[in-house]
Amino acid sequence: MAPTRKSRKPGAAVYFTVDVAGVRGMQEVLRALPRQIRTQVLQPIMKTIADKGAALARTHLNAMLPQRPVNQRRWDRPTGVLAASLGAKVVPATKMRNKDLVLGLYGSRLDFRVPVMTRRNVAAIRRHPSGPLGVARVRDHITGRTNQSSGAIQPFKYIHLVEKGHRAVPAGISKNTGRPYRAIPAAKPYPFMARSREALNAAIPGILQSQYHHRLTAVTARMIRRYSRRAGGIVA
Repeated sequence: MAPTRKSRKPGAAVYFTVDVAGVRGMQEVLRALPRQIRTQVLQPIMKTIADKGAALARTHLNAMLPQRPVNQRRWDRPTGVLAASLGAKVVPATKMRNKDLVLGLYGSRLDFRVPVMTRRNVAAIRRHPSGPLGVARVRDHITGRTNQSSGAIQPFKYIHLVEKGHRAVPAGISKNTGRPYRAIPAAKPYPFMARSREALNAAIPGILQSQYHHRLTAVTARMIRRYSRRAGGIVA
């Protein structure tokens, strides 16, 4: 099993590959199979692994962050937005340069659904003269591109601060917008992504062993039925 590799943005996501040599006989069988079958077997397994990573990240985040009082307005106040943004995806083989590689990742996403309670938590502390601030992806109505300077709460921008912590920032004037901002107290690190990686690495061999034979059998049976119908044959 290959080690996980951190993304270029610390804590924003985790990219990982699966070295199937950890399960006896799997590597040799997959090498002998056509690429199409290998991909169909490994992609759903990778989806399970990535989803497991996102679930572990949410669990460790909720366990590690302090439950601060309502009157303390800090980035680590538990609004639930960061937890809601944690998700997973598998990159389609059609978008991979190396068609033999199945890539999965999990972490803070731009596209995510915000629960009703989380929206209420945000509305209670985030006020703006023009109305409630947005959450997650905000698209420009003209270009259709993501507006990352809209002021919307986008956890992918600060997840590394939660993971690594940060120094105190005195009050001042923003160089970009010219607006004043409040002093930000120092925060210790809450390495929930590192904890989730450790737990996921321990769980991957079990996921592979439990799903490999089932997935391979299902894909093989599906392809047999498909080609049998094309040939006019009958499969019981």
